[in-house]
Amino acid sequence: MCSFKEKIFSNGDTYDGCWSNGLRHGLRVYRYANGDVYDGCWSDGLMHGSGVLKFSKGDVYDGCWSNGLRHGVGVYRYANGDVYDGCWSNGIMNGVGVYRYANGDVYDGCWSDGLKHGSGVLTFSKGDVYDGCWSNGIMNGVGVYRYANGDVYDGCWSNGLMHGSGVLTFSKGDVYDGCWSNGLMNGVGVYRYANGDVYDGCWSDGLRHGSGVQEFSKGGVYDGYWSNGLMHGLGVLRSSNGDVYDGCWSNGVRHGNGMYMWSNGSTYIGNWTKNKIDGTGTMKLANGDMYDGCWSNGIKHGFGIYGYANGGVYDGTCSKGLRDGKGTLVYPYGSKQPSELNKWCTIIKKSRFNSSCSEKVGGKSKSSRHSSHKISPLDENCRDSSSTLLQTADEGQSDASSENYMVVEREYMQGVLIKERNLRFDVKG
Repeated sequence: MCSFKEKIFSNGDTYDGCWSNGLRHGLRVYRYANGDVYDGCWSDGLMHGSGVLKFSKGDVYDGCWSNGLRHGVGVYRYANGDVYDGCWSNGIMNGVGVYRYANGDVYDGCWSDGLKHGSGVLTFSKGDVYDGCWSNGIMNGVGVYRYANGDVYDGCWSNGLMHGSGVLTFSKGDVYDGCWSNGLMNGVGVYRYANGDVYDGCWSDGLRHGSGVQEFSKGGVYDGYWSNGLMHGLGVLRSSNGDVYDGCWSNGVRHGNGMYMWSNGSTYIGNWTKNKIDGTGTMKLANGDMYDGCWSNGIKHGFGIYGYANGGVYDGTCSKGLRDGKGTLVYPYGSKQPSELNKWCTIIKKSRFNSSCSEKVGGKSKSSRHSSHKISPLDENCRDSSSTLLQTADEGQSDASSENYMVVEREYMQGVLIKERNLRFDVKG
């Protein structure tokens, strides 16, 4: 049988209600000395059944109790404005429930030991929405995250970050499908750009890094190594116009040794600096000409040898693409340079040719005794169209015991012929 009486405890607590066998039992109010107040059901001295507990700090729990603990369905309103409405077990949020944060965020899903655990949807006040798995209060497992800006990630999570395989679709149209680590693109993946470009390869910390292939929407393809999002290391770039570069890259530009093949058949093999032909290298033109020598900023500069398709050879220096200084020009008439002469001489093989030494300065000869002749073209690429070479009409004749050579020594200044000396050289048979 229950009895009703009010009791004030030594610690200051006060109970005004029913008793059974000396224990609080039934429906009454218990006032704690710290200011907390419980108004609800009791059983065997413990809160049991439905009841409301108002904490002095401002929190309020209204719901079910079991053996003195929140258990079952109940609503907990925190003093900071948060509200949880859902299931409880042994005084802790367990099961399904909705938690509304004071900042506007809302979680609707499963709980375990007071933490988000299992499947659930978290809607952020800023507009983002995560719908997926949770573990120990953190996004873990498979889930879909929809950003307020329209981006959508669908894939694996670990410790609250994108981790594992997943697809991120950007609102601007880009799509990445591949591996993630610590919230960034890491490992192997395919990135499809909105403009039609496609990259398939390795990633590190959100950037293209390692080996990979990028197909450009305009038709070009790069297959090679990357570093920090830029072409770096060895790689092959096939341009849409048919040109091909195979060689070294640095920070997105051709740099180091490489081979460039133009669609018209011309090729260059040699050094590059910041996307320009620079240093030493060999260029073979589609018309058969070839230059092997020094370059600077994309043009011939320094010492080099230029071989013409017709057999002619220029051996000398150029400056800013023009012949500058002394050089040797060997013409394609079968002549060879005598070993006694220095390499700066132009040699023309002649037969039955007798001439005194003559000198031409500024294009005017001081003395000459030439017979009939014909003209051979010079290097158009070195921009010296005014220079010609004389050869006797009877070049087919020869002397069995001796041969005569005409040596033409020329000096240029920025591609302009400024001095010429004609020498005769006798070679005994």
